[in-house]
Amino acid sequence: MKITGVETLYFSARIYTADRNWLLVRIQTDEGLFGIGDASPLGNEMQTASLIEEWADKFLIGKDPLDTEAIWTEIYYNNNARGGRIETTALSGIDIALWDLKGKILNQPIYKLLGGAQRDKIRVYANGWYTVAADPKLNAEEAKNTVEMGYTAMKFDPFATANYYNISLEEAQAAEDRVAAVREAVGPDVDVIIEVHAKFSTGAAISLGQRLEKYRPMWFEEP
Repeated sequence: MKITGVETLYFSARIYTADRNWLLVRIQTDEGLFGIGDASPLGNEMQTASLIEEWADKFLIGKDPLDTEAIWTEIYYNNNARGGRIETTALSGIDIALWDLKGKILNQPIYKLLGGAQRDKIRVYANGWYTVAADPKLNAEEAKNTVEMGYTAMKFDPFATANYYNISLEEAQAAEDRVAAVREAVGPDVDVIIEVHAKFSTGAAISLGQRLEKYRPMWFEEP
């Protein structure tokens, strides 16, 4: 079996709080089987797609799709920009598609190929359930509704949409008010995760983390 084609599929989807552009990779074989991988970079989709198409001719066409490690290694070490966001996302999408294809070829779920199951269920957290930079009362009501759906953990960004680097005392207080309202709404037994999206300087991030510590966030993500 050989790889005969690689294509990228680009589309947009609306979720509760944001628009998302998705980029998928489809790797086709000469026996009709194909694998699909997610190469969505959340920005720079066209550059990522162009890189995947460039790599297809150079590293994928004609190769055995079961040689996942050899293909990954060849792409990685023949790329001068390895480790960059676009390059890593493109390579990840290809790798996921190859593993998807490997599972189909061997008629096995991927978790079996990666060593088998450790558990039969996994805890998840809710994301995208909230209105960004909303009145704390609205976020509290949204949080209650999320708990009623069965979630025991939820993540949200209590800060406004701008990338601050530093943050005013007024906006820091507004963010704390949102976190406080959500914590009060869900009670002590639901985990609340604070997402920051890399908005702040080191000093601002430390200050905000200390300020929000009393609300017992499960973690303080990418400050």
